[in-house]
Amino acid sequence: MTECPADERVFDHEKLFGNAVCVPELPQRIVSLSGVSTEALVALGISPVGTLLQVIDDIEEYYPDYADLLVEIDDLGSPPNIEALTALDPDLIIGLTGLASDFYRQLSQIAPTVLFEFEDSSAWKEASLFTADAVGEAEALEQLLLEYEVATDALQMRLTESDI
Repeated sequence: MTECPADERVFDHEKLFGNAVCVPELPQRIVSLSGVSTEALVALGISPVGTLLQVIDDIEEYYPDYADLLVEIDDLGSPPNIEALTALDPDLIIGLTGLASDFYRQLSQIAPTVLFEFEDSSAWKEASLFTADAVGEAEALEQLLLEYEVATDALQMRLTESDI
């Protein structure tokens, strides 16, 4: 069993790449290496210290209400520049398997690294909940997803009633 220092907790998940890892109870300097994890963090009001430029551009385009959370985020390039990432002094790195798993060993030497075993975009909710759980905000994201479901159900009902 993994034992963690007092200010950390064990993070384990069925979709976690690798073994259980100690993560900060309250991470302050999060690097996000995927669009899904960055979107989840931003939806929770958390601004990562670094991510990939394409992710920043996509969020600015598709979610302009969150643009203020993006101004302080450093672009790490794609693939991520390990020196730039290290300079950000992250206390947690979150991402998806794929590109990030190629650098997992290096990343995990910089900060606790949690990668979601991602198969395709249909797993966006599960990947978002994984991210929220990693930062200790699973309940808050579950509430946001419930609000999302209520809104999409209402929209679907309005569209059905209007015969569009």
